[in-house]
Amino acid sequence: IAGDLGEVRVRIVMAEPNVNRALTAYLSPDFPIKSLSLRLFSDKVKITGNFVKGFFSLPIAIDSVIKVRNGVELYFDLTGIKAGFGMPPAVVEVIEGQLNATLRDAIAKHQHESPIPFYIDEVRTEPGRLIALGKAQLRF
Repeated sequence: IAGDLGEVRVRIVMAEPNVNRALTAYLSPDFPIKSLSLRLFSDKVKITGNFVKGFFSLPIAIDSVIKVRNGVELYFDLTGIKAGFGMPPAVVEVIEGQLNATLRDAIAKHQHESPIPFYIDEVRTEPGRLIALGKAQLRF
């Protein structure tokens, strides 16, 4: 049997514990934030952990939103970082770059595992849930 249902709308919902498990599994061992935990709120994300550099460890709290680029790439748009004090913009950019590189690598590595490729139009966060809205071509 073969068919083509054409383009269909897709809604993917992921619970906060599953987002945390996936993020932890995909982090490289040299990622500078250890004990990373992500909390999902209405239209924002709070990331906490310990920023570790050598023997230096500092608790860190990151405020962010999750956005989508080109329908296939999710990324963190950081709105602030606190480590007992506000971080300078240069440090925010470095951490944002490392977070997004980790997320981009994880998505690229596991994109082929999806049985149905999909295009993401929008990402929303609600308390405890990450929601991706998009479309897919269904052919069988």
